Amino acid sequence: MKPPRLLGALLLLAGIAAQDDLKAKFESKRATDPVEAFRLLAQKPGEAAQAIARPAIAKQISEDLAAGLKAYGEGKGDLVEKPFTRAALLAEPYASDLSKQLMKMLFLLKQARKTVVACATCKGAGAAPCTACQGGFAPGPCPRCEAKGTVPCLLCNGSGQLDHFGYKGTVAIIISNPFKFPIKVNGKMRTATTDPQTITYHMKSCGGTGGFQLDYDSVNAKDGKKTPGSTRKTCEEFWDEMKRNVFTGKAKIQVANNKGQLTAISPAAGRRFFSEYETCKNGHVSCDRCLGKKTDPCSLCQGKGQAQIVCAKCEGS
Repeated sequence: MKPPRLLGALLLLAGIAAQDDLKAKFESKRATDPVEAFRLLAQKPGEAAQAIARPAIAKQISEDLAAGLKAYGEGKGDLVEKPFTRAALLAEPYASDLSKQLMKMLFLLKQARKTVVACATCKGAGAAPCTACQGGFAPGPCPRCEAKGTVPCLLCNGSGQLDHFGYKGTVAIIISNPFKFPIKVNGKMRTATTDPQTITYHMKSCGGTGGFQLDYDSVNAKDGKKTPGSTRKTCEEFWDEMKRNVFTGKAKIQVANNKGQLTAISPAAGRRFFSEYETCKNGHVSCDRCLGKKTDPCSLCQGKGQAQIVCAKCEGS
């Protein structure tokens, strides 16, 4: 048996290695497609992803702003749109005002400018209030969502679903009292009785496949006999077994905490902990951001389809 300090160190090193591997994949993806890179982190929730995402989002927004402003100052309008649009999308959940200002700058750049001539309204005096707008802006169809009020979900790219990652780690099922459960034998349903025992599951992640590898050890409470095993279960099969035998309170459940120690949780907490296994269909679950609706409300018009755009009459002057 390994000393507690050594075991803790090994767990720490394993966590660091996993975070380093995820960070390497993220940085490689960010070099070619930053939005896809952040989507990769969103599909692998956890402390490692959070530690990478927080500084990376700030860095990406800063880099895109710098690139966009440089091109804007040099009058290279064709090089402004991509970094400004990406910065606006990433900043929207945290700084909506900044996101709106960036989109307005893009819209102004795209507006055709006409040659200045003598104004028929002010008769050449040089000043007259525009009757069609306020401050150069007037209500009109939102250019970002094309007056629909919604845009494709940023997280799932409009598909409404994400790959199911699932739980990867250790789970202990403790059966204190015998209970009966249905079992299929030679194609017919029978009733069997389980003995008091402790079953330790070592679960792999679903990873978008709809199933996972499950290694287990069963220790009989009467004679201490240990029986190892290994199988592959679909997420649906795992949920049905947990729902029938654990979430009903027939058996107790323990899961690993953030320190790798098994900790008891209630049947209700277990149901919430493994809830995505119930909805996993062919390795996919509903998108956490849009809840399967495939769209987000447009941040520019707040889902109304109408926004303050540059006045067509005075061109924002």
